[in-house]
Amino acid sequence: MTLDAWRLAVGTLSAWPVRPPRTVDRRVAGGAMLLAPLAVLPLAVAATLLVLVAHAAGLAPLVAGLLVVGLLALGTRAFHLDGLADTADGLTSSYDRDRTLAVMRSGDVGPAGAAALVLVLGLQAAG
Repeated sequence: MTLDAWRLAVGTLSAWPVRPPRTVDRRVAGGAMLLAPLAVLPLAVAATLLVLVAHAAGLAPLVAGLLVVGLLALGTRAFHLDGLADTADGLTSSYDRDRTLAVMRSGDVGPAGAAALVLVLGLQAAG
């Protein structure tokens, strides 16, 4: 594994500030995917501590779940949430391929994207 693989994994999967990799090729990208679980380990530890503190404080499980989901969204710069919203908006926008791709490329979140976010985040928090 190289330092570039580590930088790619941490920079892509978390909000931790790291220098960009000097080069990204097949070897670096493969190494980054192997390091991915380690790159997000600090987030997993923070989420675990938050659950323990919330439980000790007597917070309702759903409240604790919402806090953890919020922490993870902040810790990953909502990377996957943006993709989820774009996909839901694109899939419900049109049967025309070009229109669908245009909707998915726009930065706006439409009604289907918002509904998908509420449903998925709610299920994650409840889970």
